[in-house]
Order: sequence, then C-alpha cells, then structure tokens
Amino acid sequence: MAAEAARAAHAGSFGATGKVGACSEWAAEFAASPDAWLAARSASNFAYLAAEDGLQLQSEREAQSHLLRCIFGPLPFRPVTLDPIWLTSNHGTVVKLAHAIYDEQAFDRLPHLADALEQTRCHDTDILDHCRRPGPHVLGCWVLDLLLGKG
Repeated sequence: MAAEAARAAHAGSFGATGKVGACSEWAAEFAASPDAWLAARSASNFAYLAAEDGLQLQSEREAQSHLLRCIFGPLPFRPVTLDPIWLTSNHGTVVKLAHAIYDEQAFDRLPHLADALEQTRCHDTDILDHCRRPGPHVLGCWVLDLLLGKG
C-alpha cells in the first residue's frame, strides 16, 4: 500500500533529512490517502511546516492558495453545472482542446479553451474566469476535470 511505504520512508529519514525532508515525506504519505480532503489538508499543512524552515512563508501560502483554487475552484462551496452542449458543439472542439491541454500539460492554452467554451454559448463566469486567470494551473484543474469527466 502506498501509504504504508510512505510512512516507512518518513520514519526512516526523519533523522537524516531533518524537519523539511520529513515534512515532505509526510505530505507524500497523506497525499496517498483515499480521502481527498484529508490528503489536501494534510499535504498543505506539512508544506506549511516545511516552509517555516527558511523559505518565504507568505510566498508558500500564496502558492498553496493558487493551487487549491486550481484544483477545487468553487466546487466545495457551490456546484457548477456542465451543459452537455459544450461537449458536443463544433464537433467536440472543447473536449479535444481540453484533452490536448491535459495530456500535454499545456495550461497556457486555457484561455483558448475559454474562447471555445464561449463559442458553445457557455456563460459560466467561474469556468471562463478560471481559464483566463494566469497560473499556476496543474493536473487536477477543476475545469479540465469537469469537462473530461474526471471528477
């Protein structure tokens, strides 16, 4: 099991790598949890603890906030409805573009995805604004997952 292997790595390296290394491995252990909320919260907490060891704490908090917004967007607070027309209009252009962005990790093309969505009459400001917002964007981006049925 991935969590057990990560736990063993953490236990064995705490003395060798110190607090930062141990926190990184602990974050990896919790990231392997099947409970997504526990994984995100715990990984964030341990990254925060590691950041206290000399990194710019404010920069770390900002980076984590951006990543969490990319992954979860408004979904924990309000549902976003996917209109099936967005997926089928223009010979499936939105889905093809979303797959290409995801597969190539070409997040700089998210504004093009917003344009393609608008051509399908998508007016959802959460989706369009997220696609046009400068990064960082990552695999697990809530918009890509929504469009690709990964959520």
